[in-house]
Amino acid sequence: KEKEIAEKRRERQQQEQELAKHIEEDDDDDDF
Repeated sequence: KEKEIAEKRRERQQQEQELAKHIEEDDDDDDF
């Protein structure tokens, strides 16, 4: 069960990194 938690945590971190990347790329767009 701990392995599942670790996997989910890693997935969430990857998603957050992707989000941060997109935010950096789209810094000049204020259309949210």
